[in-house]
Parts: sequence; C-alpha cells; structure tokens
Amino acid sequence: MSSIIKVDQIQLANGSTPTAGDLGLNVTGGVLQVVQGSTSTSSSNTTTSFADTGLSASITPSSTSSKILVIVDQHAIMERRGDVNIGMGYRILRDSTVVAGGETNSELYFSYAYGNTSIDVYQRHNRVYLDSPSTTSAITYKTQGRPDQTANGGKAGFNIGGITSYITLMEIAG
Repeated sequence: MSSIIKVDQIQLANGSTPTAGDLGLNVTGGVLQVVQGSTSTSSSNTTTSFADTGLSASITPSSTSSKILVIVDQHAIMERRGDVNIGMGYRILRDSTVVAGGETNSELYFSYAYGNTSIDVYQRHNRVYLDSPSTTSAITYKTQGRPDQTANGGKAGFNIGGITSYITLMEIAG
C-alpha cells in the first residue's frame, strides 16, 4: 500500500520558505540555476582604459553561501597598423568589482616579426572563474577589454561582424 501527501506550500514555523538544507537535503555542489547572456553587437576600444564589451548577464543567488561559476566565450580582435606586436587586456567584473583578469595591458598578446606590417588577430577568448559573491541580491557579471597601446591604430574590438559572444552563470550550492 502506498500513501500520497499533497500540499500547496511548505513553510517554516516563522512563515518563511524552507531551503533544501532545512528539509535535510544535502545539495552542496549542485547546480541551482543557470543564466546565459549573449551579444552580437560590435564594439571597439581605442583607449588604454578598460571599456565594456557589451557582454553581460545577471543572476540572483538563492543563498549567501552559493558560488557563481562564470563561463565566458568572448569574440575579440586586436589590431595594429605599422607595428607587428599587439596585445589586449581583458577582465570579468561582478557589478563594478573586477573578479578575474586584467592583470596586464597585454594579457592576450601576439607577436609577428616580419618588418613594418599591419596585423589583425581575431580570436575567441574563453575564461572560467568561480566567484563567491556572498549575497542574495541581484548581481551582474560583464566583460571589459582594452588594447595594450593605441599607437599605430592599436585597438581592441569585440563581436566584430556580428559574431556572438556568450556569458554563462551557474549558481552552485555552497
């Protein structure tokens, strides 16, 4: 013989909604939610200051102990005219806080020793970062980039020609 219990809602004694832990479920390390953002809007930066690439996504963690796994697949181009060494800095931010990358102006770098020539380097830059935001408020993750220098037409470009970039956020139970 089997029994079925049906309820509309389970509440704690104080009226709040129970968490998995309150119900005796061990979900540490489990994926609680997944959010993905994308953009195919072209942007470029011709200054040595970091600028937004247009790629972002927002997530609201369900617990302050949750971690957010950030997975970025960013289309980028580095350009220079008349000088063959080019580089680009690239970073991930949580709201206005840098959480990964951007350590140097030339974090992504390409050197081509063949005289005084022009060069464009197109690439997909991938980065994975596990963040511990310690909040249950909505947070936004985004990417920024900059060229290593602006001499000779140096610039950093993103999603050029309508190529789509993606950012995936996964809430991991803590």
